[in-house]
Amino acid sequence: MKIDSTFQILVLFMAVLIFSTPTIALAQQNSELADAKAAAEQDAKVNVNQRAWGVVGFLCMSPAVMVALTMQPPPPASRFVGKSPEYIRIYTRTYKAKVGSLQTGPALLGCLGGTLAWSLYASVAGE
Repeated sequence: MKIDSTFQILVLFMAVLIFSTPTIALAQQNSELADAKAAAEQDAKVNVNQRAWGVVGFLCMSPAVMVALTMQPPPPASRFVGKSPEYIRIYTRTYKAKVGSLQTGPALLGCLGGTLAWSLYASVAGE
């Protein structure tokens, strides 16, 4: 009788180990992906000079907005040392999206300011 209860406890313990391993791996993967997103957003904030994009938008107007939307420099390669392919994929996608939004906002505001300034200049010069 004692052998049966010990065997049942061992089987239960093994089942718990087998079925909990994927859950632990999934939690670690989700943590890694969250770290990739956070690191990418932080690096994008550090690497983008929003004032420069505002000035470029002011001076160049609509072409600057198009450039800000399409020009997305690659993320720093040093961030990928020892990282998994999934981390690299998430980091790169998040970095490019964040860089695009950080560039486009100031360029658009600069473009609107430049358009307003040129309109005021044209109305004053036309009088």
